[in-house]
Amino acid sequence: IIELGGHGLLLSDGASGGWIGLTLFRYALEVLDGMSPSSPLIKCLLTELGCDNSSSLTELALNAKPAYFASFAPVVFNMQDDPVAQTILAQAAKFITRYIEHLAQLGYQSITLMGGTAKTITPWLSSKAQGYLCDAQYSPEQGAIQLAKMHL
Repeated sequence: IIELGGHGLLLSDGASGGWIGLTLFRYALEVLDGMSPSSPLIKCLLTELGCDNSSSLTELALNAKPAYFASFAPVVFNMQDDPVAQTILAQAAKFITRYIEHLAQLGYQSITLMGGTAKTITPWLSSKAQGYLCDAQYSPEQGAIQLAKMHL
């Protein structure tokens, strides 16, 4: 058993629900600042939040917890035909693929994705990357116990 990533939104949670939601907010800020074109996904987010300028969106997001951002990940997956959603999900898949390729180079042939987006992001991975994936043999809690035993 080896654990990689998952060190929190600010450090290494690329592809987590929190990261997907935070990235959506970042794109929305670029739209509000006139730096990027809008999309139906961005319009949906801004309407839902009642924001029409970058100051109001920043005020909402600045002290938000990862779970707040993660609450917007399902919208990104539900609107996956949107160009912004496609960009975000492709970036998330690329992040995961790097980890899968690294683990494969280390000799691991069975890799389990953990977290709230694990099942929904899988179709975005290449068939080669998906070929390494398997269901977890243990619950997250049991896996943590196994890791702890290995380090005793």
